[in-house]
Amino acid sequence: MDSNCTPAGNIVRYSCRCFPAYRYMPLLVAMLLSLAALPQCVSPSMIFKTPSLISGTGGTVGAIYKFSNVATGIDATIEIVNLMNGAGLNQMDNTSQGYYNAWQPYVTAGANDTSYLDWKITFKKAGTLADTILPCLSITAVDIDGDGNRLKEFIKASTPGAYAVDPNTSLNVSFDGTNSVAIGGVATVPSIDTSEKKYMFQMDFKNVSTILYRNGSISTKSTTDVRHTCIYFQSFFKNGLVILQEQERSNTIPRNDEQLAVNCPGISGRHIPVALTSPAAGIYRFSVYHLQGQELCRRSYAAHAGANRLQLELPGNSAAGIYILAVSNQQGAMVYRKRLLVR
Repeated sequence: MDSNCTPAGNIVRYSCRCFPAYRYMPLLVAMLLSLAALPQCVSPSMIFKTPSLISGTGGTVGAIYKFSNVATGIDATIEIVNLMNGAGLNQMDNTSQGYYNAWQPYVTAGANDTSYLDWKITFKKAGTLADTILPCLSITAVDIDGDGNRLKEFIKASTPGAYAVDPNTSLNVSFDGTNSVAIGGVATVPSIDTSEKKYMFQMDFKNVSTILYRNGSISTKSTTDVRHTCIYFQSFFKNGLVILQEQERSNTIPRNDEQLAVNCPGISGRHIPVALTSPAAGIYRFSVYHLQGQELCRRSYAAHAGANRLQLELPGNSAAGIYILAVSNQQGAMVYRKRLLVR
């Protein structure tokens, strides 16, 4: 450090030396401007139209539909993974109202239950079955509303990097460390309209090829209902993004779990050893997820106070890569979450 330089006044500290700020302000400004000028990843505006059934029986679990040329050099396949509690698919893409460029399935809402459809959306190199990774992607659910009386819609998607809603949103939004959820109210919107931003939910993804997506309804009606849903593969909210950063511990942590510590030393292949230090005896659930949100393995463990050891086993066909370990307590609250590198 220069002997004539002290950490006071208008001084900028740089490495182990101090310099008068006024001498280096032009350089600092230039550096900031250069950083601001760095290219940003811009989500493509995709067009989902005229799907074709390429595998399975239409409207049933296992059916796979293809949307060709959703963007330059990219196709997309959408598979029905699950139909729960009376949910059904009436039409894969209805364009009688709403937006032709959006994906708009007509879905059946089950009676007097929480019903939903699970979808697996995969992006492919155009004209092939080879997956392709998108550096960034925005998906906006439009018209998450209700029937005006006894039904409300919801959506759920796995591990986006950020989400955005209108400042005056009517949606109840949450993030559990793995999935983002947006639940609407019973109030209804007359038609599918992107000017009704209070009923829209945008999710931003990074470096993604596959997304697990759920749309469903919470109904207290004694009859089924058919809902026209709208999923737009583009960004509508340029500002107000909520960034979902990785955290070693979750803010839902109850006080008696504050001393919980989890380590995974010496991961070898699909074998994941876990060292758990618990402040008190209790039952914990350990789950390992793929980055797209699919649960690969689960184990409940009755821990005693102090040091505990257990082992988790990934399925035999699990590839090397990054996975997510989530730990929940007896009340179902997530108390720990971290990324795992499996070689």
